[in-house]
Amino acid sequence: MDILYEDVSRQATILERYVGLFKLIEDEHFDSKLMNEYKKLVVNCSEKVLQLSKIVKLFEFRFGVGLPFFILLYGDYSCAYRFGYWKKYHAKDLLQ
Repeated sequence: MDILYEDVSRQATILERYVGLFKLIEDEHFDSKLMNEYKKLVVNCSEKVLQLSKIVKLFEFRFGVGLPFFILLYGDYSCAYRFGYWKKYHAKDLLQ
């Protein structure tokens, strides 16, 4: 159980780092046409990855607090529904 918790926690941290990198690219002004083309590809990626990071943190919360408390507040179904919704509407945008 601890190994799974550590893995989920690590994934949340990695996603937060990607959010920071995408924000740097989105906020930067480039003189190069090529870099501006790449910038167009990552528009709003930081928001989408941030949403995914929040969903992963819910799973991390589940392992940190314990199953009974988690079921009362959020439930595994809620996390699965949120992830499915995110995947349906945002995953294809990140896989360009």
